[in-house]
Amino acid sequence: MTIPKSEQLAQLEKVLKARLLQGSEGLKAFLRFIGERAINQPEGQLKEYVIATEVFRRRSDYDPRVDSVVRVQAGRLRAKLLEYYATEGKSDPILIDLPKGQYRPVFLPARPEEPVPQNGGRKKTETDDFARPSFHQQSVLPLWGELLSATEPMLMVFSNSIFHGTYASMKLFNSLDQVEGQSDIHSLQGLAGQNQNPVIDHYTGIGEVMGVFVLGDFFAQMHHPFRVKRSLLLTWDDVKVDNLVVLGSPAENLFLLDLPQPQDFIFRWVQDSDGQYVNAIVNTKPQEGEQELYRAKHFGTSPSQISEDYAIVSLLQGLSEKNRIMILAGINTFGTQAAAEYVTQPEYIKDLITHLNIAPAEEAAKLPTYYQILLKVKVSGGVPIHISYVTHHVL
Repeated sequence: MTIPKSEQLAQLEKVLKARLLQGSEGLKAFLRFIGERAINQPEGQLKEYVIATEVFRRRSDYDPRVDSVVRVQAGRLRAKLLEYYATEGKSDPILIDLPKGQYRPVFLPARPEEPVPQNGGRKKTETDDFARPSFHQQSVLPLWGELLSATEPMLMVFSNSIFHGTYASMKLFNSLDQVEGQSDIHSLQGLAGQNQNPVIDHYTGIGEVMGVFVLGDFFAQMHHPFRVKRSLLLTWDDVKVDNLVVLGSPAENLFLLDLPQPQDFIFRWVQDSDGQYVNAIVNTKPQEGEQELYRAKHFGTSPSQISEDYAIVSLLQGLSEKNRIMILAGINTFGTQAAAEYVTQPEYIKDLITHLNIAPAEEAAKLPTYYQILLKVKVSGGVPIHISYVTHHVL
């Protein structure tokens, strides 16, 4: 469907007059410039240099490799458009989107005409709305808006645990009970002297694998670039410069043990009723009605025979103030998968926002800057089948 030029201009003017853009004169000038160019010169190209010199008054020797003003402002504008269509513009007939990697906005009908299903074809469902381009996903804005507005790719980090021993007996190496300074792969030196036939292997849980899949699918729907790296290859430079989404607890992602950010919910080895040490979630600052300890429930002797797990969703400041770290970690691998689903599935995102929203009743939802959420996970056949909110702490 082709939208008439007059209607595109009218929608552009409506967005420019929106409440959320008032006071952001630079963004308004940016949107007006690229919007009018896209409408009046649909076949032309919009270069970063042209925008920098004509909108942001950069000099003729402007070098985008040195000055990222256009890329930064484009990220801010994308976030503002998401917020506008989640609030003031949620009933607008025309959507304005600024696709990632481009400076030419596109104008699309908010409710495109649906073809009538033929030969028993499936009708459109509410879930299909969520699979449309990013500006249709108003529901994710309070949770993901700031992370998705970044120009750099998201870095997904999945656990890559070290196991050692023999083929007959392997155990997790350097878990939560290791002393400070012994949480890296170099500590493997000397294992040969402890065992005549040492074996060193690496392991990634099925929950982390499924978590990478659901997160990758989510970022693809959001049109946001991402990279994937296993935790043993992660560097502190990565942690310092990138926004991270980490799958797995400190028991598998050893670098998390060295993060300076304080957290209320932590993972720790505790003794069960049989005197065996098991991984658990400790609530270091229990509030009224909260437990101090959360442990998984088993229905058999195998570690994989789990009927109930717990998981934490943590949003922390990165090593620099502009970056964020989201940690999705279960006591077991099934909890990690559940945490990934909780932050990517529409019904769970809605539940999350309902519990954490701090905005007044008449305003768009807003979440605390940093927080931790505790989840309870029902597991059947090694699959998380129900995820429920337990509590959360603002950090």
